[in-house]
Amino acid sequence: MQTTSTARLKEGVGTRITRTPWGQSISMQATTWHHPWFTGAFWWPAQKQWVAVVRPGFVNGLTPSVLTTAARMKATPAFLAPITAWDGAKDIEQAARLATDSDTPTGTSPIYVPLYRNPLLTLSFQELGGADLPIPKYFIRRGVTAQNRRVVSGDVVLHQPRTALTSQLSFPADIAFGSSIVTQTLSLRAPASNDALKIVAMPQINPPDNYDPGTGGLVRSYEERTWDELLLATVFLVSPPNATGNPDGSWLPAVQHAAFWNLHWTQPPFQVLPGDPGVSFIPPLAGGAASLVTNSIIASINDMTTQAINLTIAHSMAGTFWTPTGGGSDSAFPATTTATQSNYGLNKTARNQAKRAAALASGALIDTLDPVFPYKAVPFTLSLLN
Repeated sequence: MQTTSTARLKEGVGTRITRTPWGQSISMQATTWHHPWFTGAFWWPAQKQWVAVVRPGFVNGLTPSVLTTAARMKATPAFLAPITAWDGAKDIEQAARLATDSDTPTGTSPIYVPLYRNPLLTLSFQELGGADLPIPKYFIRRGVTAQNRRVVSGDVVLHQPRTALTSQLSFPADIAFGSSIVTQTLSLRAPASNDALKIVAMPQINPPDNYDPGTGGLVRSYEERTWDELLLATVFLVSPPNATGNPDGSWLPAVQHAAFWNLHWTQPPFQVLPGDPGVSFIPPLAGGAASLVTNSIIASINDMTTQAINLTIAHSMAGTFWTPTGGGSDSAFPATTTATQSNYGLNKTARNQAKRAAALASGALIDTLDPVFPYKAVPFTLSLLN
């Protein structure tokens, strides 16, 4: 960059400026950017457990919390972070409560502490190395196998409370002998009053299992969970050679992130779809919730079961996460047409650059748990526009 008499560059965070008689150049320092949801795993000797600290991220402009205790917070260095008049009234009140412990004499009562206070999240793990849970290739390429070392993993998950859908079927006993009118009632159930937007740890995040088979082989009810979950990161621990017992401070941690940007979350409204059969009424319930009652003429148990499932799926209240701004929707650039090697002729440099670009696109030169920048964002679900 050519220097001028009116402009003089100044070094910023993570940058270095080199000035020469011919001009000045800018270079970026090799530092790790702690993006939103950046997760660090640590061994806590006092409690003899592995814990995680998650860099604050936002969901609809709100910071999630970790369910912990006053005694646990007072035993962590994060408790010493100063609280000033610039902090919110709730933060000042909670800091005073943590300091005095007046309403929790033993310090064991559960409290929600926001991520920017750096609460420690206790991790839980599952063993890897079997056919169903193989060791990632990242560790195998480094000589880790199920025969010489142990590898465990645990997920750090974002937990968002939400309204859930419930469904109840009413059908006559002689449905198997002919056509009958089957009534299905869809209702809404609020989340638990003590639930909150928070970060939780579990051995492995699992998709929801909403269907209740009931008894007698009939699907008689359906009830969603009163929360949505999104994987933020997976923490791996690698043992020393021939280790036994639970993971301790001698194990080595590694983190694979699944979210890199602040998030937005919403859930669909509870409404009648044009194709709903036999809609009778939608009376209001307590708290402004609604109940949808449908009556259908069903000729068989299979028809009843299929229609009940389809109707509840169509009215699902499952929410959706996405990245509102920044990061795009994919870490890969749009595909371009690759010329054949014969098109380069004697231009060896162009041919080598094309080979390297192809290797980068295939991931052959990338050997990390996290993708390379720009990080992948959570895409927007187009069905929300309907």
